[in-house]
Amino acid sequence: MVTTRTQELLKKDVAHFFHPLGVVGQTPKIIWESGKGAQLWDTDGRQYTDMTAGAACCTTLGFARKELNDGALMKGLNVIEGKVTSKSVAEALSLEYTPFQP
Repeated sequence: MVTTRTQELLKKDVAHFFHPLGVVGQTPKIIWESGKGAQLWDTDGRQYTDMTAGAACCTTLGFARKELNDGALMKGLNVIEGKVTSKSVAEALSLEYTPFQP
């Protein structure tokens, strides 16, 4: 049974999103709410296993591997050996800034 919340999200989805594997203007049958690894859950609480390799967008990195996500986050925040090396990031996050010295 589809919940009222899911019905509302489906209407918003059709109005605002384009899905590369979907048909334009067609209401999708599922709204994904969360995922961990290759496991997905929809807004009605049903669990699925992603058998599409993340629609080819996850094939090189896998499904949310923690070590890759953590590394990308640290790189994006300009954190080297536990020190924030980007002045703007340090200021935005109220952290101590340490200039990078190779």
